Amino acid sequence: MPLRVLLLTHAYPTRDDRIAGAFVARLAQALTADGVDVRVFSAHGRDPGGGATTDDGIPVLRIGATGPWRPLTTPLAVLRHAWAMWGALQRLGGHRAGRPWPAWRPDVIHAQWFAPAGLAVAGYRARQLAGWETPPALVVTAHGSDLRHAQRSRLGRTVVRWLAMALDATAAVSPSLATTLHTSGRPRRPVAVLPMPVARAATSSERDAAARLPTLPDDATRPFLLFVGRLVPEKGLHVILEAMALLSASMPLVVIGDGPARDALVARAHHEDVADRVHWMGAVDPSELPALLAASAAHGLLVVPSQIPEGLGLVAVEGQAAGLAVIVSDVAGLRDVVDDTGATPTGWRVRPADDREAWVATLRAVLEDPVARDQRRVNALVTVDRFTAAAVSAAHRAWYAEVVRSPRHADPGAHAFPCGMPAPHDP
Repeated sequence: MPLRVLLLTHAYPTRDDRIAGAFVARLAQALTADGVDVRVFSAHGRDPGGGATTDDGIPVLRIGATGPWRPLTTPLAVLRHAWAMWGALQRLGGHRAGRPWPAWRPDVIHAQWFAPAGLAVAGYRARQLAGWETPPALVVTAHGSDLRHAQRSRLGRTVVRWLAMALDATAAVSPSLATTLHTSGRPRRPVAVLPMPVARAATSSERDAAARLPTLPDDATRPFLLFVGRLVPEKGLHVILEAMALLSASMPLVVIGDGPARDALVARAHHEDVADRVHWMGAVDPSELPALLAASAAHGLLVVPSQIPEGLGLVAVEGQAAGLAVIVSDVAGLRDVVDDTGATPTGWRVRPADDREAWVATLRAVLEDPVARDQRRVNALVTVDRFTAAAVSAAHRAWYAEVVRSPRHADPGAHAFPCGMPAPHDP
């Protein structure tokens, strides 16, 4: 019988919004491709009929409110989502009416983010597991924003410690985040480092995507800057606009993404007198992004100027997988995926992250040394293998298998991932 895994998440793509939780969907697809029986409870969107549907071949029960996805920025919003998830989990056990999959019980319930999904799973353990002959393993993955918000208050830090001790196993998407969780959460077993998978574009998709990119002056031979991300202050696009005004080379900038700070950033571009060099593409479907990145690889320089630590610099990894030269802020999460000091550097890190002069100096160095630029692109292509769907699925399956075999709330067994990326060919 295949391993049965229930993914619990507050963000998952819907018909009208393919961006929120796209990497969770990629994980579900990768596990399914490897023979795991995956189901999803999503607190994002509500099915009109109230039942489970199928999304890309994966059964999904949507239990959230309708409308576009929004970040959970208040404790009330977190608790509301946790309550909805907890209520849905009650329908899994026993003989309750309205069970979404009457003959199906998971071996593992995997919460994505400590809150709200982790809270719901911990509450579920306290209330429901007594009725199961073989209770499922309860695990959680930290993605970064959950721990960052929790660290802001004593209550949040207490909740993280409680969850880390209450659940059977914990994971984080990067080594930096695993270290933070191990230090602040005191989990029962070593924190597994399990990144999310990235997608790569097919050659035919690249050709189609190239036609969608803006027509740039002299784009056949001239480098251009590329930014991909949500338009909010912490993503740091304003620093790039300021740096562009100081660069002697009049490089264009292509912006892929949208968000509440767009109008302010457009105004900043005019203020810095670079508005005529900025091309705003807006948000794109995550399935189209790999092809757009690959179509930009020959002359694009991907900039990731995050002003706060990232859980995992997934945009940087996606750029590396597409063959782009990548320049990032020297912050946790991005540090884990871009190396500029080792024997085989894979990109450039800018420190401090908010210093436009530092960004200008780094961009000039990249432009003046095309040989180093190409070599670092090649180096990065080798390192991103650990983020392929196959590698990420294999690491998750090994982790699930060990947790299922181990006694609940016991000391960890012999298998434990170190605070470093898991080997892509673990059994």
